[in-house]
Amino acid sequence: RFFLYLGGAFFNIVTAILLFTLVGVFSGFVGNKVLVGQVLDASPAYGVLEKNDVILQLNGTSLDHPSQMQQLLQENREKPAEFTLIRAGKEMKVSLTPVLDAEGNHYIIGIYFGRETLALPQSFIQALNLCKEYVVGTVGLLGNLITGSIPPSESLVGVVGIVALTSDFTTQFWDYLLFVAIIS
Repeated sequence: RFFLYLGGAFFNIVTAILLFTLVGVFSGFVGNKVLVGQVLDASPAYGVLEKNDVILQLNGTSLDHPSQMQQLLQENREKPAEFTLIRAGKEMKVSLTPVLDAEGNHYIIGIYFGRETLALPQSFIQALNLCKEYVVGTVGLLGNLITGSIPPSESLVGVVGIVALTSDFTTQFWDYLLFVAIIS
């Protein structure tokens, strides 16, 4: 019985590694550079930023990851921000003023981050790293649930919640596979 339980967990991890690898090769991952994937209409970035622009700096601070840009936008609030970027091999500076999103949660400029596709070996390594992060995060969450530092109502969902998350999270086939890999 122990090996049966262990086998189930093992094959969930193998499935996740396989799916993460496929996503990395065919669709890509949001990488460490801040790559513009899509500019939303009627947003501050519309007409200023273009797809495939690489944002290097925000207000003079070098950007190492898209999450760092998001954090700096929250600190900047609704003040004009200066972006240094590379477009078609040329460095340039543009100014944008972030706006509060429709839900009022955070400040945005109206872009989706681009994804970088990886070769098979690099995608496999990234898949291993992602699996490790999710396993460590899951174990940490379980520890927090046991100690009571996080209430279960804020961290867990059932089948209906998973279906709702699927419809919110997935817009393309590769996003769906990424979601299945995360659940695995």
